[in-house]
Amino acid sequence: MSKHQQKIVTLGGGTGHFSLLRGLVDFNEPEMITAITGTWDSGGSSGRLRVEMGVLPSGDTRQCLLALMEDDAQRQVAQKLFNERFKDIEGPLKGHALGNLIQSQLQLLYQGADRGLDAARALFRVRGQIVPISLSDLQLNAKTVEGNILEGETLIDTRGEEKDFDEKCAMFLGVNYELVVNYVNEGLTDQAVLQSCFGMGHRPSDGEIHMWNEFMRKRGWNDELSGTLESQKKKHAMLSRSEIQTAFQFIDADEGRLVNDNHAKAPRIRKRITIRAREWPSGQDKDNSNSSERVGSPRAQRRARHLSRRVGCQ
Repeated sequence: MSKHQQKIVTLGGGTGHFSLLRGLVDFNEPEMITAITGTWDSGGSSGRLRVEMGVLPSGDTRQCLLALMEDDAQRQVAQKLFNERFKDIEGPLKGHALGNLIQSQLQLLYQGADRGLDAARALFRVRGQIVPISLSDLQLNAKTVEGNILEGETLIDTRGEEKDFDEKCAMFLGVNYELVVNYVNEGLTDQAVLQSCFGMGHRPSDGEIHMWNEFMRKRGWNDELSGTLESQKKKHAMLSRSEIQTAFQFIDADEGRLVNDNHAKAPRIRKRITIRAREWPSGQDKDNSNSSERVGSPRAQRRARHLSRRVGCQ
């Protein structure tokens, strides 16, 4: 079947751009297709490589390379290769997508994102053109109606769910959400913010912490976050990962950790520490030296999302 000879330029990213390019390749001459893709991804493997290697994020360009491959068998093999993550190792490569590593190294070898992309096209026999929207380090920022500045695509994408998580946690602790936000913006550590919440609000019992942890562990499973979870799985090419059913399981998968049903069914390991409650910034200690709280596993998340974690986690 002869293909159309139409010059076509597309602009986009993520799953939608991939699907559009796949359809165009089937009906139009690939060398007449130009895909312009974003270079502002700030999360996951792409975001880490952007910081660690000083390259432009390659998550969206990786999807364009896959979509513009004309041979189905080649694309299937490449998709497995590109999306393979180093999950079972420890060290700096853990959680990285192999496709991102290949493209990032090509950027360094050929001294530029555009030349690195041309090298990747030659390597995988891609005739369509892929053009990064910018060759400079680009960061998406947004300003809310309240005047708050959101820096980075990841924070913009998840702004609704983050506030939802944070406000529910603040309500659980009996403290004012906006006050906690101010403490975070002033640079207080997670430990200081949590102790301040305990001092000003409600210090939960072991039973209450257990109920809260059970609630948080199942977020995304048959609740109002299910749609957001599915969209994030699509964006990160994880739709086939049926074991990812909750928000925390998605975080584990995105950071390269083994995902199983531990979030929903495994007995929680209990660990006890003593925390002295203190109302910050007054500095007046309260005599709570005999009280104790259960804590969970450490989680390296942004300070602005500290309350999204389980209460009692340090």
